[in-house]
Amino acid sequence: MVVFGVLMMLLFKENYPFSHFPMYSRNSEKTYLVYVTDESDEPVLFRLQFGRSIIRVKKVYDKARQRAEKDPKFEGMAQEEVEKVLGESTLRQIVAEREPRVPEGDVKQYQVLKLWKTNLFLRKSGVEEETYLLAEIDVDDEG
Repeated sequence: MVVFGVLMMLLFKENYPFSHFPMYSRNSEKTYLVYVTDESDEPVLFRLQFGRSIIRVKKVYDKARQRAEKDPKFEGMAQEEVEKVLGESTLRQIVAEREPRVPEGDVKQYQVLKLWKTNLFLRKSGVEEETYLLAEIDVDDEG
């Protein structure tokens, strides 16, 4: 039975731990993450205060970036300006979808939300990172 399983894995080209699926077989030399802070630059406890994982923020931002690549209104704009517009849009969407997972008395009212981006680069010397502010919004204007 074990021999049959091994033969099937070889037949289907799944050689653990080396996978032929690109998402598992290669490491990208560049990736990024995002996080959200408040007006005091304190990290927001996202799952509790917004009812979503912080991963949701990156997914919203990624979709906005994909749409922007095809949108002619972004042609000719500086990369920093495009990122700012997309970051503001991402924050507005997250605020609109907010469903806190804490008792009503523990829901924090934010004045400002800031979206930060950290680029991670895989170098021969190790991992380098670059963090900068993508966007910020006045939450009171979003309500």
